[in-house]
Amino acid sequence: MGLRDYVVKRILLMIPIVFVLLTIVFVLLRALPGDPVTMLEGKDIPEEVLARRRAELGLDQPLHVQYLNYLASVLRGDLGYTALERIPVAEYIAMRLPATVELALAASLLSIMIGVALGMLASFYRTKTTLPVVKIYSSVTFAIPVFYLGLLLQATLGVGAGLFPTGGRLSALNEVALSPRPTGFVVVDAFIVGKPWIVVDFLHHLALPSLTLGIYLSSVFARVTYLTLAEVTSQDYFTAGRSRGLTKTMLVLRYGMRNAMIPLITMAGLQVAALLGGAVLTETVFNWPGIGYVVYEGILKRDYVLVQGAVTIYAIIVAVVNLVVDIVYAYIDPRIRY
Repeated sequence: MGLRDYVVKRILLMIPIVFVLLTIVFVLLRALPGDPVTMLEGKDIPEEVLARRRAELGLDQPLHVQYLNYLASVLRGDLGYTALERIPVAEYIAMRLPATVELALAASLLSIMIGVALGMLASFYRTKTTLPVVKIYSSVTFAIPVFYLGLLLQATLGVGAGLFPTGGRLSALNEVALSPRPTGFVVVDAFIVGKPWIVVDFLHHLALPSLTLGIYLSSVFARVTYLTLAEVTSQDYFTAGRSRGLTKTMLVLRYGMRNAMIPLITMAGLQVAALLGGAVLTETVFNWPGIGYVVYEGILKRDYVLVQGAVTIYAIIVAVVNLVVDIVYAYIDPRIRY
């Protein structure tokens, strides 16, 4: 199978993946107690108003009809309207997407830097102290709930030490100064409107949420880097290189890390789902206005259409990133053929 055929096949496989996720979310949302209309309008809403609002939202129809109508609208590219503001869901998510992308990129960068550095440290210096410390770090950070880690960093570095803000994306004054935003990305918009100093405030607010997600995901990269380099350093070519006078550091950086890139890229692709899932809790804890916070708001309001739209975007992002990761394999390791 050629690369082009493989890409087409993977794109076609994205359709049932999104379909299954939409089905699961549709069922789970409607299994939650509470009614969207009463959540929005209050419990004392008159019966005639309740019936009219339910009809406007399509909630008076049988579940299978609601399901088929929603699938039809998704196929048309119409994600519907939010229950309260009556804003198109696609437009609402597009406004929040840049914040999630910024957080995801920063957290990914931190997780790879921390994880790879610790994995290389454990591989270079397999002492009675270094290796157990890295293993304990990996186990603890992988097991700790991401929301608890966020609250812990808020309490220590935010409230206790006062080093970082405990919530939001920008200070109130800079939020006003940067409005309206041409692209939605703070760094880009700050330079477009000629106010680059806002970037400093943005990075200050980004520090704790990105550190929370970065520490949470770094454990996987630390363990994978260590295990991969441990296998690489036991190969014959590594021993031959050492016998010719090459240092261990030179061999690992020039040859070992290239062989370690395949499992690291694999884990980077697999971590996208964990990253987006962790973003829901992280954005909620730090009041970060991204898609994760949209999901949280939608669940609280029982806004079925909003949550389903966000999950659709999540599914597409995960599928596309995994496809890109698979394609990158062929360029990094020519032994891989599709």
